[in-house]
Amino acid sequence: MILITGGSGYLGGRLAQHLSKMQSKKVVYTFNKRTFDFSEILLNCKARFLDITDKESIDQALDGITEVIHLISLNAKDSAADPVMAREINTNGTDSLIQGCVKNNIKRFIYISTAHIYGSPLAGTIDEESVPNATHPYALTHLDAEKIILKKANNTETVPTILRLSNAVGTPLTPNTNCWMLVVNDIIKQLVTTNAMTFTSHSSIERDYVSISQIIHTIDYILKAPKSSFEGIYNLGSGKSMTLESLSDLIMKRARLALGFDAPVYFPDDKMNIIEPLYYSISKIEQAGIIIDRNLNNEIDNLIMNSKKWFC
Repeated sequence: MILITGGSGYLGGRLAQHLSKMQSKKVVYTFNKRTFDFSEILLNCKARFLDITDKESIDQALDGITEVIHLISLNAKDSAADPVMAREINTNGTDSLIQGCVKNNIKRFIYISTAHIYGSPLAGTIDEESVPNATHPYALTHLDAEKIILKKANNTETVPTILRLSNAVGTPLTPNTNCWMLVVNDIIKQLVTTNAMTFTSHSSIERDYVSISQIIHTIDYILKAPKSSFEGIYNLGSGKSMTLESLSDLIMKRARLALGFDAPVYFPDDKMNIIEPLYYSISKIEQAGIIIDRNLNNEIDNLIMNSKKWFC
């Protein structure tokens, strides 16, 4: 069985929905007191309660499991608001989980980390050999979790795979999912509710974006690969950055087709220091066999239509 911790979250819900249809193994997702039980949506999955801070709860969640995809984490906003809790969940919780996986001879442990461990803002060429420059509590706690995973899983039956995601783009399963602070989600929600798009960052800032569909495809591929494959750290993005201005143009183009109107776009007027263009290298994961689809249209279209249905 495959366990998805945080399977009732933004990426986890979509991942559980997909894997339950595409994988031959049973998919189990976890929820807790702060998240949702998606049993009415994820009909082909089994739900288990998990308190990531409780080792007994972890042992119960791991019963009968062969692979783990670890997604439980405080997001960047909540990590900044409560760094102590961020460390308790993002780092210490991951420590307890990987220890439980090693003890139970879990075959594969996939950890969803973040490109933020390289610093902020991201600039220049970044690959897996780039020196981390984490300063934000969200980035620091993920980087420490990575180190713990690699150390605790070393020379064990548990093969660790760490995916450092860039910026995920896609619709959640429900409007209640805690994901509307993410830039694309926020802007599209603004668009359908106010008929305008207001950015808080400079138009020339570059970011790498990757569709949730691509993330799911990658994880599915890794799960089906030989156990010895995909051990270690991999960047996962599109490998092609775009400015916020280009992002706004893309969203407006898709909204024009879906909604039939144009909307004003606002950016801060302040000047920005010149930053080296971003190239988030995904060569390592491509060389391992992953084919990257850089098209964001389908995810943006679904996000526009769901936002209109949920918030208008």
